[in-house]
Amino acid sequence: GYRIKVRLIDFELEDRDSLTDACDYDFLAIFDGDSETDTLLGKWCGRSSPPSLLSNGNRFLFVLSADRNTASRGFHVSYSGVVPMNVSCTRTDFQIQVSMQALPALSRNSIYFGRPGCMAQVFGSTFKIISRFDSCGTKTQRIKNITIFVNILYIHFADGARGDTQEYEVQCNIKTRAASYNIITDTELYQLQQLAVSLEDSNPEKSKMVDGSDDSKMQDTSDIVFIGICVLAGLLMLIAIIGLVLL
Repeated sequence: GYRIKVRLIDFELEDRDSLTDACDYDFLAIFDGDSETDTLLGKWCGRSSPPSLLSNGNRFLFVLSADRNTASRGFHVSYSGVVPMNVSCTRTDFQIQVSMQALPALSRNSIYFGRPGCMAQVFGSTFKIISRFDSCGTKTQRIKNITIFVNILYIHFADGARGDTQEYEVQCNIKTRAASYNIITDTELYQLQQLAVSLEDSNPEKSKMVDGSDDSKMQDTSDIVFIGICVLAGLLMLIAIIGLVLL
């Protein structure tokens, strides 16, 4: 089944105990499973929200413990179902396999890597993508002097006139040849879009600064030309006066 990725937004519960520095009052405990005997991922309180969490199975258990002393805002939860897939890489390419049982209603056109032209192929009961690092828009990043190849896997779910597209960031560490994937949630995508907008907003300022410097250069050139004309006119007047005196 699908795994689950959750993200807590606007997290605010009662603060930690000032003496023990522990969540002794109101807190949220999250278990990787459906019971409190499963793995405890952590306890959170105050404004220290947990990071994005990915389940090992298809269930999370949230246990909220609260007393009557202090009322806080609480929290919102955003979650996404993560399609199970097998991702690997070699020295030259990515290899992605998704069971058709996980995506029974989709065709290969609905699964593509980087761009729509790099769609999945069907091998038996498996969607498969083999993509070289120099194709499909794959980019590189340098992290601690290690080259990481990065691209986005798109899975489009259509329901009549409505549609939804999941995006997965796929990475390959070329040194260890270890591949990984991570779903990009709506919240993370919104944050990336806001970052892009803020970067675009900062560019006009740079353009204005450049335009302003160009205007200054044009103004300086005009001043030089005007001064040159004045000097030339002065010389011509001086020559004329000398001519009249000689006559």
